[in-house]
Parts: sequence; structure tokens; C-alpha cells
Amino acid sequence: MPQSVRFRHLKKELNRLKKQFIPKINPTGKYTDRQLSLTLAYRVLAHAEIESYLEDRAWEVALDAKKVWDSIGETRRSLICLVAFSGQIMDLPPDPASELDRVNQITQELLKIDGFINKLMK
Repeated sequence: MPQSVRFRHLKKELNRLKKQFIPKINPTGKYTDRQLSLTLAYRVLAHAEIESYLEDRAWEVALDAKKVWDSIGETRRSLICLVAFSGQIMDLPPDPASELDRVNQITQELLKIDGFINKLMK
């Protein structure tokens, strides 16, 4: 399977960090305090690189889903999940027994989810 440019960049950075921070294996298992500190530094920096990759990938998936929504109005599972867990709340529609024209207008506006999605993607 081909690897994305971003994934290749992640692998390159992890290898660079490994060469820079991880000491050669000592058969006796004895390492200096400096070597142990560098190993811990590698752990933190590698975690940050992986987290950055996952955030970038998630954003890419979200943008692709929005692009499909904008172009053909088709939803993707990722977009539905983002909307569901966004924390945004839609107002309840008005009581249909009152002012039918006003109810139709408000209902149509509530059904327009474009604005909702656009707010979500900011």
C-alpha cells in the first residue's frame, strides 16, 4: 500500500529522533543518567510527532468529508460523527399549531445544516 507524504515525513522524523536520542544498546544494561534522560526526551518528542500526525490526518479526513458535502451534498460517516460530537445545539422547531408560515420558514432554516457544518469546520 502506498504511503502518504505526511506518513513518510512521520517515519523520517521518528528515525531522526531515534538516531539523535536513543543510545546504543549496552549489553550490561548500565546507562548514564544523561543517556536515560535522552531516552525519556525521545519518548516525549516521538509522542508529539505521532500526535501531530494523527491530528493532521483527522483534519484531512474532515476536510475531505466537507468537500464531498459541499460538492454533491453527500454525507460521510466522519462528518456525521463530527456534527454529533461537536457540542453544537440546534434549537427545537416551533409549535406547529401557531403561525404556520413562520413555522415553515424557521423549520426550513433549521434543516439547513450547511451553516452548522461551516461553524464546525472553523
